[in-house]
Amino acid sequence: MITAVTSRKRPQKIVVIREYHNCKQNANQTATITSSKIELLEGGKFAISSLMDINRDVKAITKAIIKVEKCPSFAEKDKCEFLTEVPLNNVICERLKHKNAFWSEMVQNVEPPFQCPFKKGIYNMKRTVINPGPFISMLPNVVGHYYMFYVNGFEGDAWLGCLKFGGEITTVRA
Repeated sequence: MITAVTSRKRPQKIVVIREYHNCKQNANQTATITSSKIELLEGGKFAISSLMDINRDVKAITKAIIKVEKCPSFAEKDKCEFLTEVPLNNVICERLKHKNAFWSEMVQNVEPPFQCPFKKGIYNMKRTVINPGPFISMLPNVVGHYYMFYVNGFEGDAWLGCLKFGGEITTVRA
């Protein structure tokens, strides 16, 4: 006898972050993620915490370049293709102050305060729960691929460092 069991639970899209770390180690790097932790929580939420070492005073992040690559899957990251690049000029310090942005809670959970100017030291981002629901609803057709994000920060022409994170939106029954 063959029995089929069907779930009455509705499909739900969730974000799965698989990577969150430095792009590479470089002797000229000013800001370095020294540890990070990502937890997948119920309801499609996730929590992130990390430590960042800033090895000199930084007056302002004057430019950030966000590069996005689209990969067939996490297992096929060697087959990623360029998707887009977004430059942000002279807006980072102001945007860190926003209260209702996707990143606001992360910034508010950093000690010492993550704001311009940055003092040399260790910055601790305490466990922050993130609800990616609004973000997912803006991108309805991205299920089925893995995305790599590279965020390079600059103070003038001086490179500060690069944060790399990767993830995917997948469907689960919840």
